[in-house]
Amino acid sequence: MMQITSQSASGASGLAIPASAVHDRAMLTGWQIKKGRELLDLSAKALGEATNVGMATVQRAEAAGHEIPNMKTHSMKALEDFLRARVIFIDADEHGGPGVRLKATERPA
Repeated sequence: MMQITSQSASGASGLAIPASAVHDRAMLTGWQIKKGRELLDLSAKALGEATNVGMATVQRAEAAGHEIPNMKTHSMKALEDFLRARVIFIDADEHGGPGVRLKATERPA
């Protein structure tokens, strides 16, 4: 898992992302689950298979939009653990809304 060791991490555009803006264990929204999955170039079916969560459950979670999905704890934990190992989730702040980005180890070749 990537660790942020300084006060900020550098964004792809050269902007600093405060370490405090990066999610540690806050619940993910449906939008963040969907965007994280898309960054990894996975289908809902593939994410479901990788996490042992049904494809329909993944789709319902993503349909929650900017809300936290109402789903079983073990399903949400499986999705979050898989995604957080590969994607960085960034909180909304005064500069913009929430975001997602690939961890350095997950960048396409």
